Amino acid sequence: MHIGKQVRRNGPWRKYHAQGKVQRRTNHVKDVKARVSTDQTRAEPYQSGNGHPKPAPLPAQVDPTILSPVQVYESAVRTGQSKGLQIPAKTLLLSFLAGSFIGLGALLSTFVACGTTGMSAADPGLSGLLKGLFGLPTGLALVVLTGGELFTGNVFFLTAGVLDGSATMAQLKTNWLLSYLGNLVGTAFVACMTWAAGTIGSVVATQGACSMATSKVASAFLPMFLKGILGNWLVCLALWLASSAKSLPGKVLGIFLPISMFVTLGFEHSIANMFFFWQGWFAGADVSVIDVVVRNLLPVTLGNIVGGAVLVGLAYQCAYGSNK
Repeated sequence: MHIGKQVRRNGPWRKYHAQGKVQRRTNHVKDVKARVSTDQTRAEPYQSGNGHPKPAPLPAQVDPTILSPVQVYESAVRTGQSKGLQIPAKTLLLSFLAGSFIGLGALLSTFVACGTTGMSAADPGLSGLLKGLFGLPTGLALVVLTGGELFTGNVFFLTAGVLDGSATMAQLKTNWLLSYLGNLVGTAFVACMTWAAGTIGSVVATQGACSMATSKVASAFLPMFLKGILGNWLVCLALWLASSAKSLPGKVLGIFLPISMFVTLGFEHSIANMFFFWQGWFAGADVSVIDVVVRNLLPVTLGNIVGGAVLVGLAYQCAYGSNK
């Protein structure tokens, strides 16, 4: 057998043997090209006019520095769930600290206002802008970056959690009550500390603190309620922007823009107002507790709830929530 194969390869059969190999290779190449052509036709059913396949669309560009609105809302829902499950002692502690930070920001705003008393009459818009640029934006930044429990922000977060089914109404009520009380004590603590330290001991600062406390009870219920809605609408939008940013500068800028707008326009924030009243009482302001509650804290707090729960929490649940 070995000799026969050798003869066929080296003898007259050699030509026919080589031709067979070439033919088999040619058929194999044709089969491969046919399969590739079929696969391309199935994968690319749309062809351009010149017969070339239609180019694939470019992938969507994703900004790595910010979250999308849907992701921000999902983060708010998770935050509401976490806050609802938090133990009361921790909520009270973080609420006390948050109230203290807002008090420090409000104190800075008071000093800026006292230093621009002449400007307030000549150019109230510029004076309001200066108060908005300093003070409360810093206070809210401290709250956000340290994980504080601010009542006005929790209105949004717990509402989002309840509407999405991640938190219960009982958890919402408990968190709102504890954070409100903790914020109240925190603002009182800072007001007492600054008064004992003589921070508002000057005549100008004392007069400014008294004037600010008195002006807060000079309006009727409805205007204060509406200013409370507008105020916490912007505060919760500041928290939204801060949540969307992944960097520290982005978070600070996200807080700065809405809060400076809120202060400049003269809207109302219940927790900041707590500090202004404590500060005014230590400075000797003639304002009764009843006036503080009825003419300011009650309408402003209710307005803050509507602004945060309805205009932010409910609105974005309808837009991005899972339970539609």
